Amino acid sequence: MSRYKVNKSIRDINAKIKAGKVVVATAEEIIDIVKSDGPEEAARQVDGVEGVHRVIADYVGPQVRAELHVEVDGNTSFHNAHRTSNAVRDAVQALDAVDLAFVHLEPAQGQPGEPS
Repeated sequence: MSRYKVNKSIRDINAKIKAGKVVVATAEEIIDIVKSDGPEEAARQVDGVEGVHRVIADYVGPQVRAELHVEVDGNTSFHNAHRTSNAVRDAVQALDAVDLAFVHLEPAQGQPGEPS
């Protein structure tokens, strides 16, 4: 089970888009989010992310390499999952100290039809 659970589904995101209520963070804004709240919060702010767990950050020389396991809706298209992964990577790499961020996508836990 995820330590960090986000209550967003593809249906919720699509409803926000249709209602014109999608919040898009610019590159400058996401940097502020990462700096103030850390990589987990930055990842959770990305639309399509349903959970974040197993966040590992190690120094490699003077900079950090971060690894995050991010849960997305298991029924989302590969294209949208890849877009979500790139957005999370970019959000975490916005930190000055982070050299590289590796994002591992997983289907969200406990979805209908998911084997136990």
